[in-house]
Amino acid sequence: MEATLLLENGRIRTLDEKGTVTESLVALDDRIVAVGSSRELSALAGRGTKRLDLGGRTVLPGFIDTHEHLSDFAEMALEVDVSPNRVKSLRELLGLIRLEVDRLPHGEWIRASLYDDTKMEE
Repeated sequence: MEATLLLENGRIRTLDEKGTVTESLVALDDRIVAVGSSRELSALAGRGTKRLDLGGRTVLPGFIDTHEHLSDFAEMALEVDVSPNRVKSLRELLGLIRLEVDRLPHGEWIRASLYDDTKMEE
């Protein structure tokens, strides 16, 4: 087997149950096929192998969020925070919305997030 990709001299976090951190990984096409020491895994590299010296940098497994939570959190920066930590009453809630009405051009939508009526004082 000739590796497609060899990452070496890094800190590869496998996130296995033992918390293993190793220094190198080998990929064949789009799959990780081995992790271990740079010395061990360099034997799997050939002429066609792309080699990357990580210089001690850390590699984490890819994260796939099929529910798009990351997108939601990014959009929250554009929304009015009406969470229980910020809003305790209907009066406070309406006050924050009024600030947005005054700030935005006429006809723009106002979006708010983290509202929880069960935590309101009223």
